[in-house]
Amino acid sequence: MTRDTRVQLVAAAAMAACLAVSGLLAVNITGMAGAAKMTYTDRAEEGQPVEQTVGIALGAFRGIFVNFLWIRANDMKEAGKFYDAIQLASTITKLQPRFPRVWVFHAWNMAYNISVTTQTPEERWQWVNAGIELLRDKGVPANPNDMLIHKELAWIFLHKIGGFTDDANTYYKRRLAYEWTVVLGPPPRKSGADRDRKKAIQKYVDWLTTFSEAPQAMEDCIKGEPAVAGLLEKIRTEVGVTVSTPEEIMVFLTNYERVRAISKSVLHGEWEKNMRPRTLALETMAGDPANEKVWGGADGPPAQAAAGGEVPHGAGADDPVHAEVRADRLAAPRGPRAVLVGEGRGGGGGPGQRREQDGL
Repeated sequence: MTRDTRVQLVAAAAMAACLAVSGLLAVNITGMAGAAKMTYTDRAEEGQPVEQTVGIALGAFRGIFVNFLWIRANDMKEAGKFYDAIQLASTITKLQPRFPRVWVFHAWNMAYNISVTTQTPEERWQWVNAGIELLRDKGVPANPNDMLIHKELAWIFLHKIGGFTDDANTYYKRRLAYEWTVVLGPPPRKSGADRDRKKAIQKYVDWLTTFSEAPQAMEDCIKGEPAVAGLLEKIRTEVGVTVSTPEEIMVFLTNYERVRAISKSVLHGEWEKNMRPRTLALETMAGDPANEKVWGGADGPPAQAAAGGEVPHGAGADDPVHAEVRADRLAAPRGPRAVLVGEGRGGGGGPGQRREQDGL
């Protein structure tokens, strides 16, 4: 065997080994890329925009095509064709989800340009909230380390909602307060001790810590308080809610706050006459003393301590902000509410995703 033959055999063996190792690694790398949402849209589907289909078909040349779409979207925005620009921006985010500037462009267009063309505060809020949801639920997961997207999301909250330049800013603030009250429950009640800034801050830190330290999954919550499993089963069978998706979690928390508000209202009897069976079942569960420990976790306070006082006149089914239930009633470290809030963060079920539950 000559020297050249030996070199060729060794090279062939090394190549075969490299191919085998790359084949094994490719499976793991593909799985990791999918879990980290690092894959691009590579499948054409019926009904999707022509631009998206063309971009997929171009394969490695899609970057050039995306640049063309980006220039076109900017031209449409400058021409005032905001809705057409939204369609193009949406296509670009699907073809190249790690293009941070287009996410910012897309969200800004909805929260600022389109929102001001509407006629009512409700319509404006829908577009502002759509911009927030786009960045929070899609842009950030696709670009978790990009500062531009995080900065833009913070700016919308600070300037559009927290500021005063928009005529509908007070409505935005009410809507945000309404929805976060549904998610977290009413904030701690004010007291004379709040004059001390450090004590006031610590009070809110302690309140929010119950959520941050809650179990990450309902299974862990059940391990800490087994009776939670029975309550969840009742919710599924009697109320008809599975609380398995972010949307269902948001709907359930909304309806829970409503029935709590109604139970404290002076018009409780009138509201109860119009309740459906599922709503009555939820009200019964919420007020049942046997469920006190389950709702509030192992260390949950009794119902008398949980109630924050009387509900103002007029607080009813559409006013969960006035459901005077202290947050620690449902947000104790092992309480199901804190877990539901944590699970709701995993998808698009945060504030802005509230929907009416059929039958409640």
